[in-house]
Amino acid sequence: MTTMPTVTGRPDGPHLIAPCPYCRGEHVHGRGTGPALADCHPIEGLGAYHLVDPDEPEVVWQAAPLNPTPQPARLRLV
Repeated sequence: MTTMPTVTGRPDGPHLIAPCPYCRGEHVHGRGTGPALADCHPIEGLGAYHLVDPDEPEVVWQAAPLNPTPQPARLRLV
């Protein structure tokens, strides 16, 4: 199993400057923590990495249960 590298971007106005784990250069992305794609990777679609915006609060991901208890559908009329 392969995992995505994680890099922390450097804020620059509305952008994040990310040190690329593939080409060792820098890429410019929009603000926000999440997946990013490096267009320098030789195989299209495989240059993904997790980009962290240092100005965002830390997000803790929590796995959902594998077999959640079914809940009845609810319709809210406004």
